[in-house]
Amino acid sequence: MSYIFDKRTYDPVNFFLSKTGSKLNPEDRERLQRIRIAWNFYEGYHWEDVGEVEGPQVTVNYCKTFVNKFVSFEFGKGFVIKMMPEVENIDGENDPLDFLNKVWGYNEKDTKLLELGQSKSVTGDGWLHAYFTPKYIDGKRNTEFSDPFDEYEKGKITINILPSSICFPEYDELNKDKMLRFHIMFLMPIEKQNIFGRTKESFILYRQTWDTQSITEYHDEKQISNLPNKYEIIPFVHIKNHPLHGKNYGLSDIDDMIPVNTELNLKKSNMSDIIDYHSAPITLIFGARAHNLERGPNKVWGGLPKDAKVENLRLEGELDAAQKYISDTKQELLEIANIPVGALGGEMNISNTSAIALQIALMPLLEKIEDKHKLDREGLSKFNKILLLIGVKEKLITIPEGIKPKDFYHNDIVFESMLPKDVLMELQALDLERKMMLITRTDALKRLGRDNIETRLKELDVEYDKVPEFYGIDVNEDINLN
Repeated sequence: MSYIFDKRTYDPVNFFLSKTGSKLNPEDRERLQRIRIAWNFYEGYHWEDVGEVEGPQVTVNYCKTFVNKFVSFEFGKGFVIKMMPEVENIDGENDPLDFLNKVWGYNEKDTKLLELGQSKSVTGDGWLHAYFTPKYIDGKRNTEFSDPFDEYEKGKITINILPSSICFPEYDELNKDKMLRFHIMFLMPIEKQNIFGRTKESFILYRQTWDTQSITEYHDEKQISNLPNKYEIIPFVHIKNHPLHGKNYGLSDIDDMIPVNTELNLKKSNMSDIIDYHSAPITLIFGARAHNLERGPNKVWGGLPKDAKVENLRLEGELDAAQKYISDTKQELLEIANIPVGALGGEMNISNTSAIALQIALMPLLEKIEDKHKLDREGLSKFNKILLLIGVKEKLITIPEGIKPKDFYHNDIVFESMLPKDVLMELQALDLERKMMLITRTDALKRLGRDNIETRLKELDVEYDKVPEFYGIDVNEDINLN
């Protein structure tokens, strides 16, 4: 099903609002208009709501540049999934960590994360959806399942990043974290035939409603299907970009930047207009008629009246003040976005800058990203539980005997820093703490960002016994342990 329309043909949001009418509450209507404006600015359509503007329309798209920078810092290095120690040693196809990494892998994890980060930053909200497509139905090959290389034995779980503009959740009035129902709504293009047999394109309102018991589909108001929800959960996860107290939706990164970016474009357009006038100046003629005067280089005019005067239009005002205003506006834009100039490639002397100094220089941006990561960890961990649950329900994976379900489903999300690390300094600090008996091997591996720590320690113990010389120990030397 397609829910992407060509915005050059018509305004999809206003068209959608005209079709849905009273079905949407005021909050959703306002949210859709805000999303429309935000996407316009990200895509470079900065003049659609400004009105008639004479002269050049200069577009400096800082909104897109800033969003891309946020997404790069937020998900540029992806994330690592860590499970409970109780399930780290599960072998075979029932290892939940291997299962999650496999599902994210064939769903192009990096691309999905970039889409999620982009949606969150532009609209304020990211929506993840997981669904299973079986390879066989009643013993017959599923014609809707594409597997040309025979990679999936039973089927596959698909991860979708849904556009925020088609997502309409319903929450409990007393518990804003409890989702009662979830609606997907968008305009579906169809072809209709008139009495002459000709076809014309039209649209119907497609709606898909999920609750813990059923999944129902509608075309306009007509129900076309109703299926039981065998998962008994609503497999949609909402990750806010930034929370707003009392609201079900998140805050966009560019809402506050849009007015300033608009002002910057207006002033740059004015500057461009002034420069155009004076790079090809208007000729002013006083006391004579212009119809006999030929304009161009190397032309000589004679026979002008005694009091006649000819001159080019000159710039009387100062452009320095306008340029300073533009520079101040750009600086305000950076401050609103919490982006240091150095993060955009501005001048920064980093040849001998330590990792700590670089972190201090980029602190406003890092603080913003850490706030995003707090919500990402919670949302992605919940989504991983849904992936595991679907896997168990569809018999792609089994909870081994002796493993508690809460341990099987529990997972943590770890993000690696985008900044470079002074690894040598970190190792020296760990060695000093080791000598002072202030740290364990587990603590050291955690500080170094290693995963599967318990398994790694067992492997290290085996290696230590088998090849001690690799660790600088002379097996022929008597070691006094007392």
